[in-house]
Amino acid sequence: MPKKIEGLSNIKAIAGGGLHSLAMDGEGNVFSWGEGGNNLDFFYTYYNGRGQLARVLSSAKAIAAGNYHSLAILEDGSVYEWGHYMSTQMQALNPGRKVPFWFPPRGNKVQGLGGVKAISAGSFNSLALGMDGKVYGWGYTTKEHEAIGTMPWGETTSYRYSEYSSSFAAVQLEIPFPASCVDPVVSFTASPTVLGSATTFTDLTTNAAPDAAYSWDFDGDGIADSYSKGNATFTYPAPGTYSARLTVGNGICEQSFSLQVNVQAPPIASFVTGGGKFPSPAGAYKPAPDTNPAMPYVSPAGEATFNLTSKYEKGNLTPIGATHIKFKLANMNFESTAQEWLTVSGSLAQYQGSGKINGTGNYGYLVMAVDGDGKGNDKGDRLRVKIWDKRTGFMVYDNEREGTAGGAPSTAITQGSIVIHQANIKSIGSKAVATLEPSLQLHQNIPNPFSGSTHINFEVKESAAVSLKVYNLMGQEVATLFNGTAEAGKLYETTLQSGNLAGGVYYYTLSNGGWKVTKRMVLNK
Repeated sequence: MPKKIEGLSNIKAIAGGGLHSLAMDGEGNVFSWGEGGNNLDFFYTYYNGRGQLARVLSSAKAIAAGNYHSLAILEDGSVYEWGHYMSTQMQALNPGRKVPFWFPPRGNKVQGLGGVKAISAGSFNSLALGMDGKVYGWGYTTKEHEAIGTMPWGETTSYRYSEYSSSFAAVQLEIPFPASCVDPVVSFTASPTVLGSATTFTDLTTNAAPDAAYSWDFDGDGIADSYSKGNATFTYPAPGTYSARLTVGNGICEQSFSLQVNVQAPPIASFVTGGGKFPSPAGAYKPAPDTNPAMPYVSPAGEATFNLTSKYEKGNLTPIGATHIKFKLANMNFESTAQEWLTVSGSLAQYQGSGKINGTGNYGYLVMAVDGDGKGNDKGDRLRVKIWDKRTGFMVYDNEREGTAGGAPSTAITQGSIVIHQANIKSIGSKAVATLEPSLQLHQNIPNPFSGSTHINFEVKESAAVSLKVYNLMGQEVATLFNGTAEAGKLYETTLQSGNLAGGVYYYTLSNGGWKVTKRMVLNK
């Protein structure tokens, strides 16, 4: 009977060896379990009991399992291996003995390889397909030869013999068969997509062999989603920009084509604002992939500050706003440059965009924010922030790395607030119109940036008790510009003097107790 492997979730790839099995999750963590023969599971056998599940390494994007050893491609294109000494390069480091699986170092980097896009593990040997299109091999191999010899009675005959050898550095191999296909010309188009509707992919590939195999990767995670020939459809689970890829080939030669697919969230009237502090756990920030998995970089634990705004303006299909995440202990300062989409569901708001870290790079980010005062929510304001390198897809920051891939965030903020401004739906004739009531209109400060003083004006459409306050990046209140009853339709003018304020970014918030509007300003000193 099939048996569920406990302790695994969000699995993207699996591999089965002779005595062990591997699994890789969506974050690139590799797990292994199985028998303890040939020191494959020496660590688990000796410490945890035979065959128990344990994590081997991280930052992987592909795995392979042989009879007695394992391989993994890391995000930088390098290959790591571990297992039986006859199958790996580790005999060269420790001649004459087996090397325990998952003992330090946790995997051995294969020498003689550059960037690699595919791997395969056999009984005692390994193969890799390089980014250069060449095939490399290493391990314990046999090679058959044909020869012609003379028998004792004088007859000439042909015979075969085997040559046994071991290679402990990857070497380029001669392909034993010539390419027998002409490269296909791969292309496709994708229909415009709004969240909730299927995207249609129209195949425009030409020059493909009749037996050509198709592989569609719709969401850019490196895992095939469909093997359908010709046109295909796919429904995306969330808004955002995805890299769809089609690969066509017959196993000897193949070609691929990629296309960016923008899944648009329907514009909404609700929006989110917030600012304050939240706990950043150890390891949340990783500026680059580990060059040595045995010595991973682990960022310190501490408090990070946040300020965020995301909203749709009338007539725009993309939201506007600003996001600032600063984690001083790890020297990380993230500033958004653009937003792509925003969704609000009850007390949960999610939005995605791009930005820079410490003023450079091209990073994508996702903010998941929960308004603790929202309907049906009694767990307080919560926040999750994910930041990744858009060139490589590497996850640079995630304050819930050990959490689930989706769902509401679980990290409670320690200072400040998150407010989701919900839209009320009114019926005007036969048309449903989204409105925000009561309406607070907060103007951008003038001048901005400023040095000595700046003017901040506001008005309300309904008389109400309101306050206008200024906060620093730590979420601390530094000034109150108005606190009283504002009359409907009247323009209120206030002035902020820089005084003893330090130069930097500040946020000012207009609130009537239930609704808030926040804007950003810069003080130059």
